[in-house]
Amino acid sequence: MNWQNFQRFTALHLKLGPCLSWHIGPPCLRNGGSHPDFTFQSWVEQRLEYLAVRPFHALDQEACDSDSDSRSVTYVIWHHIGNEEQPFSRLRYISSDGGGTTIAQAIANLVDWHSRYWALQENRPLVLDAIVRQTTRRRRGERYYRESVEIFLVPDVAQPTPLIKSTEEFANPA
Repeated sequence: MNWQNFQRFTALHLKLGPCLSWHIGPPCLRNGGSHPDFTFQSWVEQRLEYLAVRPFHALDQEACDSDSDSRSVTYVIWHHIGNEEQPFSRLRYISSDGGGTTIAQAIANLVDWHSRYWALQENRPLVLDAIVRQTTRRRRGERYYRESVEIFLVPDVAQPTPLIKSTEEFANPA
């Protein structure tokens, strides 16, 4: 990807800063780190195939992570606790709920987690910021991979409905 195009993209989408720095490049480049063969700019120019913001309705809710010899697809849900944290404060890999977990299942699990720890506190809603699909392509004989990042911003109308559980439900889980 052209460095100037990347800079324009980031200027147009300032709120995506934490998300972009997490997903682009190897982990050692995060937060100003170094890599023996790349700077962040050279990684973007040589290894980032494309970066896009997509409409949320275009995301297949039944999709799950996949991995093969030449390609892997990873989904990450970015969220925060409303009125408590900044957007893009937390992330959750959908694979953390087990292999084969779909996006819809991971969101349901996240809503359940929120209902157990945050929903009883007044005015602390779960806010989904974005779902990121990161695709990594490896070619035989190449030392490093190429990647593409697609960001599906979650609109207000697609925010999950909070589950409110009574204290009895927590004391006596089914």
